[in-house]
Amino acid sequence: MNHELTMWLTEIGRLTASQLLFTGAAICMVGFTLAHFGLLDKLNVPFFRSASPLLVGCHVCAKKVSKNAASCPHCGEPFMGADGTAP
Repeated sequence: MNHELTMWLTEIGRLTASQLLFTGAAICMVGFTLAHFGLLDKLNVPFFRSASPLLVGCHVCAKKVSKNAASCPHCGEPFMGADGTAP
């Protein structure tokens, strides 16, 4: 972990570096357990379901693709910009 980030987190939370490490490990274990039992989808709030402004739907396969991609990584459909060139 970045030294400056560690120092900042220990100062604002009044935690020692080892307490910070154990807290991070506990958070990771909870996340892994929820994912393992398929509970993350049930706990997902609408905020996390909102579409990213950087992703667009491919008009061929309808999967999410970066708006800067030259072609769809799923189906290979090339994308053209407004001027007829790849972005």
